[in-house]
Amino acid sequence: GNTNDLYGSGTLTLTGANTFDGGVNIVNGTVVSRTSTSTLGTGAVTMGGTGSAGASYQLGHAISNNFTINAPDSGLIVIGANDVGSGFTMAGGITLNGALTIRTFDNTVPIEPATTKASANFTGGIAGTGDVVLDNLGLAANFITLNTGAINHIGSLTLQGTATGNTTIGAVIGANVTDVTQNSA
Repeated sequence: GNTNDLYGSGTLTLTGANTFDGGVNIVNGTVVSRTSTSTLGTGAVTMGGTGSAGASYQLGHAISNNFTINAPDSGLIVIGANDVGSGFTMAGGITLNGALTIRTFDNTVPIEPATTKASANFTGGIAGTGDVVLDNLGLAANFITLNTGAINHIGSLTLQGTATGNTTIGAVIGANVTDVTQNSA
């Protein structure tokens, strides 16, 4: 199949189910995935790389695509929740060729009811080379969970953020991880 390349600096919101299998390259800007587990098709997803000033992928549901993170020329590569109370699970593996920030939604006001929280769940594991930042943001009890797949990238793992919820690592942290730092407010 064909690969879909996204180079713009704006925001592209995808809402429908897609069946293409060639993959997606998110070079710049933000892709927001709503309502469907197949908005990115069935192929692999690549983020960043040469010519990238940073890219983000925001979602609120489960997906199984594998991701490759390439270092941008500038900016950050971010995967995160797309709204207050949204949660997602990424079952595909992540291969790093650069740094990745994983974050919850930055809700700037306390959320009522208190059960409304953003969540980020990763079950596919992380490999390759690059640092990973788990950025648990917001004023709610948002949470980030890494479980099942091994976390064994060459690089650091930093936990930070302002949310009152937990960041839980239930996966094996392999010998390639150079250090783990807790830096939350």
